[in-house]
Amino acid sequence: MVIFSFLGMSFAESVSPDRPTVSMSAKVLNPASGLFEFGVFGAGELTSPTLGMNALLRYGIGDGFEIRVDTAVDQHGDGLNLSPGVKWTAPKAMESLDLGVALHPVLPIGQDFAVKAAALANLGIESLSISVNAGGLIVMAGPTSFTPQGSLVLGYALGGFSPFLEVSGSIEDEIHPAFGGGMIWSNAQLALDFAAFYSPAHGVDSSPAYQGTIGCTYRFKGE
Repeated sequence: MVIFSFLGMSFAESVSPDRPTVSMSAKVLNPASGLFEFGVFGAGELTSPTLGMNALLRYGIGDGFEIRVDTAVDQHGDGLNLSPGVKWTAPKAMESLDLGVALHPVLPIGQDFAVKAAALANLGIESLSISVNAGGLIVMAGPTSFTPQGSLVLGYALGGFSPFLEVSGSIEDEIHPAFGGGMIWSNAQLALDFAAFYSPAHGVDSSPAYQGTIGCTYRFKGE
């Protein structure tokens, strides 16, 4: 099962969530500003989906830095994922371009210890937003392994609404792509979102995978 992490779509004076996409935004929260992001999802095959929920707590700690705690669990209690992390945004060289990095250790709760790392880029062209993530997952079990991962998101701001399309994937012997789309609505205190994702079958013994998610983001401190 894939646990999707999240991208922020930015609006002036609005909540800017890092969900519901696979990608993460290069933008960070202002110092002493906090967001709580929560969602529920159904993932797997359409005839027998696995239900679950995920949450992300974000807090700005200084210019260009935020600390984060990301967690997810499925209905069976098997997919528990707890990942504290940090995100940093570089000083701006261009007004329309944000560059950053994110580092998320994945604690060994029912799984091997791992680290997720990604370079982040956001480009804004009037109402159009383009976001790119490139990185991967390092698993610290026996021989250390590295799985490359990447994603591309196109979003378009329409007032408080931002529809988006996303292509993401990883490489494990072969390329495993995923395709998705959804909508974010945001104001100064709250954001609501929904999204759906599709991953084609890999080989004759596998089936296509699907995920649907709905969620919300609440600004509990700062602006």
